[in-house]
Amino acid sequence: MKRVAVIGAGAIGCATAWHLRERGCDVILLEAAEGPATQASGAAAGFVAHWSTHFIHAWGEVEWAMQDYGIRFYTAFAGRHDADIGFTQCGIAFIYLTTESWSYAQDLVVEARKLGTYLEILDPDRCADLLPWMQLDRVAGIVYEPEAI
Repeated sequence: MKRVAVIGAGAIGCATAWHLRERGCDVILLEAAEGPATQASGAAAGFVAHWSTHFIHAWGEVEWAMQDYGIRFYTAFAGRHDADIGFTQCGIAFIYLTTESWSYAQDLVVEARKLGTYLEILDPDRCADLLPWMQLDRVAGIVYEPEAI
């Protein structure tokens, strides 16, 4: 049996340790803080979504597949455990404030959908349901990914 030390019990360290353990490794997870995900991971928003198709043009199908794997993995993981792991399939809204950014987003939406991302372009009624505090007169458009966690 291989023995592995994983340094850092943030989101990446914990996921790495989990996957190594699933593959039969003897894993020790080392963390400087008193608990997991209390430093960088605890300070992050914590969303898992198909980011690459919206923001990082150098990323493509491989990065999208990694993000999709994360969504599927955490969804299944939360379903197998009674303990609260902080999982919520809440969706994520990408809000475009200018007509220029909204126009630019149209090609990104097409590409994201080609890869398999389900996206909604929010109309005023759907936006009122999901984001009742949103002042629609101050945005150019909103794309919603309901599968994001």
